[in-house]
Amino acid sequence: MRRFSDWNMRDKIFLLLLLSVSALALSLSIFNILGIVSESGRTIGSFRVDENGAVESKLTNMVDVAWEVVDGAYRNSADESYLSRRYGPKLKAIIDVAESIAKEGMADVASGRTSKGEAQRATLARIKALRYDSGTGYIWVNDTGSPYPKMIMHPTSPALDGKVLDDAKYNTVGPEKKNLFSSFVEVCSRAGEGFVKYLWPKPAKDGLTEQQPKLSYVRLLREWAGSSAQACISTMLSATPSWRPWRRSNPCASTMASAISGSMTAASHIRR
Repeated sequence: MRRFSDWNMRDKIFLLLLLSVSALALSLSIFNILGIVSESGRTIGSFRVDENGAVESKLTNMVDVAWEVVDGAYRNSADESYLSRRYGPKLKAIIDVAESIAKEGMADVASGRTSKGEAQRATLARIKALRYDSGTGYIWVNDTGSPYPKMIMHPTSPALDGKVLDDAKYNTVGPEKKNLFSSFVEVCSRAGEGFVKYLWPKPAKDGLTEQQPKLSYVRLLREWAGSSAQACISTMLSATPSWRPWRRSNPCASTMASAISGSMTAASHIRR
């Protein structure tokens, strides 16, 4: 092979021209690649802006929907007419069961199959065992004494049995703070049955919560197991969800929105 110094001038010029053309082609290729990368970057940036806007819009809609659900549920929980329509049939059906048990006892006394005392004990034992709402709902029985009734049977607080219900802690009905059990008797005496809305703390793992709205359904037993005495059977439900109402500016609500935003943003980055 000849050395470059031995090449004639024509061959040297041809080689230099070839190298120049190759360098120019390489430069143009690099320039085109950089242009494509730059344009892709602008396209990706525009796509990210559009996608972030779509994510923010979806997040806003989700928070708005969640807020309406939470706010609506809380407002309904304080609406006695709504609660009566929503839960009334269920509570009435539960009291129907207890009343049917009591009527069976009355029928046994009337037919002479059992004594009044035995019928009352058996009736109370069966009503005491009744549960609903996964075991949290129960039924109690008090008499119609005045000015304050006496507890006949309370399934979860047996210490109340036989006691006059005049403690000031029972003054939780309405703005007048009327006695809860006297209000039950008043409804039973006036209409035979009905609803009573009041405030009462809710059991929790660490004791009792703050007072929360509750709704009880009460019904009068005109003859208590074959005697001339009357009794009032009652059941209740918690009228307030376990959460407190939020404001949109509430830090908890803001934290929840931020958490949702973070999750959606992370998912967006993963998709990219």
